[in-house]
Amino acid sequence: ASTAGRAIGVAFAVTAALGVAKLIDKLEDCTQVAIDNKKALMGLESVAKAYGVSVDDAKKATVDFTRDGLIQMKNASTGMKNILSTGFNITEAMNLSQALKDIGAFNNVVVGGLGVAFEDVTKGMRTGSIELIENIGLTQKLSAVMKAAGVDISNGIDLTNNAAQREAFYNMVLKEGEKFKGN
Repeated sequence: ASTAGRAIGVAFAVTAALGVAKLIDKLEDCTQVAIDNKKALMGLESVAKAYGVSVDDAKKATVDFTRDGLIQMKNASTGMKNILSTGFNITEAMNLSQALKDIGAFNNVVVGGLGVAFEDVTKGMRTGSIELIENIGLTQKLSAVMKAAGVDISNGIDLTNNAAQREAFYNMVLKEGEKFKGN
């Protein structure tokens, strides 16, 4: 074989080896995502059981929520766990999730991405962190929403234990989400 032919053969072998290495890296990434998703769904299952929610309904709702690809399964599962543990039922949780996703997508949430912003807002709902709640891009301050609804917040925000706060928050998010639906 000629020198040129050997050089082409070596170049081809190197290129093929690099391609295989990249393929292996991608497969490892996919495997890790699958493991993370399985863990997230297992966590969701535990929370659903603890709060008397159908595990099948919670999983189906979460899978359906991620179909558009805007939020990854891990973020969606964590968010759903937070929402359910705040005291919302599965229908309310899905309505809130969709509205929050619409709000975040419209506001082009950048820091960490939409999935992280979704997780943060749901964590804020569970913990009472106004900063986390408002990070999704809500256009109304939570204190103003509660005041307009005639809901006392003198002891802080506690959506988990205060049904009036939870209802005022739910109504505000759905109303705001409607403005940005599909954007």
